[in-house]
Amino acid sequence: MRRTTVDGRPAYTPAQGAAEWAAGQMRAVLDRSGDRSAILHRFVSSLDPAGEQILRAALREHRPDSAPAAGDPPGSRWGSSPSPKAGSGCAPPVP
Repeated sequence: MRRTTVDGRPAYTPAQGAAEWAAGQMRAVLDRSGDRSAILHRFVSSLDPAGEQILRAALREHRPDSAPAAGDPPGSRWGSSPSPKAGSGCAPPVP
């Protein structure tokens, strides 16, 4: 919280936005975890299609100059890590 004054009285405003705070919390969980891969896979598998598209767009914006890995569909920016095992709840990359 940041303290300011409005009309001579104290006022408080958030030091960071909700999205920044949530991202920091997610980062802290990943930093404390013993298995980042499992957490990220579980998170991705819980996304609805709209959430997946938002995440894909964010990843493309974050690394716009990264080249697709061998075996990725044309136009894909997703890595070519091994396909998830059947029943793992992780959807395969979609171009």
